[in-house]
Amino acid sequence: MTAANQFITSATSTVFSVANTESGWGENYSPTAVEIKAFFYGWKMNDGNYGQPYNGSGVKTWVPWNAQDNSESVVIVPTITSKAITSGGSDYYRLSYQLTKTVTETVEGFEGAIGLHDGGNTIELLEGMIVREKIVPKQHSTNLNWYINEKGASSNVPDCPLQYRLDQPIAIYRNGIKDDGWVWKNDVNNQNGNQYASIPNAQFDPTAEYTVTYIALDRHKMTTNAVEATASYNTNQKTVVDSLVQKVTDVETTTGVNVNAIAELYKRVKALGADPMDMTTLREWLIQRGVSAQELDSFSEPPVLADLGQTILLVLQNGEASAELIMMLVAQVSALEARVAALEGGGANA
Repeated sequence: MTAANQFITSATSTVFSVANTESGWGENYSPTAVEIKAFFYGWKMNDGNYGQPYNGSGVKTWVPWNAQDNSESVVIVPTITSKAITSGGSDYYRLSYQLTKTVTETVEGFEGAIGLHDGGNTIELLEGMIVREKIVPKQHSTNLNWYINEKGASSNVPDCPLQYRLDQPIAIYRNGIKDDGWVWKNDVNNQNGNQYASIPNAQFDPTAEYTVTYIALDRHKMTTNAVEATASYNTNQKTVVDSLVQKVTDVETTTGVNVNAIAELYKRVKALGADPMDMTTLREWLIQRGVSAQELDSFSEPPVLADLGQTILLVLQNGEASAELIMMLVAQVSALEARVAALEGGGANA
């Protein structure tokens, strides 16, 4: 290859070329393996003079890809990602390829559907979205504001980073409902992506659960590149109405199932002695959705469980020999269950 930005593939390797002006390697210099890695981390080399490629003499110096001078330079070969990438100004090099054997992955964490406008629509296909990640905000020691994804930008705020470095925020939710009170801010000193969010103390609910949906910066570490997608939509009023009717039916069915499941959980949690104040709102919500108050109060422990539990307790309190016998019987029951499961599995395979 005699020009930049070319590549050649073979059965064992892929080779591509980079311009000297982009890498900072002089025409007669062969970079080491770690120096090549530094380039892919977002660093460009020079000889101690900004813009002058290193050609074997001078001081080996590295600056971010988007640097305008040597003010942010380092003289030890970098092993971390430069601000050119962490700030969102540039992205990693990405290699897209097809596997010999197809692998199907189920996409989880999707939310809803996309509404289209009249006329032409443009849909952007991205990867690396993190959906509803739980986060515990931290409070500033002096201004008392609350922060999300702050790490190293201020000594007055305890670190509260998201699980992955943030590239683009989508939304913050309070108890599952979008909270627009948070303000995202750029800060080049933030060590977990290029942005953090804050909210005034008066708008923060310390009892709520906060979650964040965002696009991660280091997408190459968690997913492959999305190269294609299929979008479907209805083209006439009849199919649109039919689709909406079916979706409403599905939603009502799902809601009914969920309400019944939540009602059952409510009764079990209440039987365990949960705080009545925490249960009142849930109780009212269930009653509004058709669950009777009598049903919510009807849960009781099955008598067989109470009798068995009381018997075992008395036995354990009145003799070590009896206790050992009980434990032996429990172990034998477990062993029998395992043997039955194994036999059933063998019968199914036959």
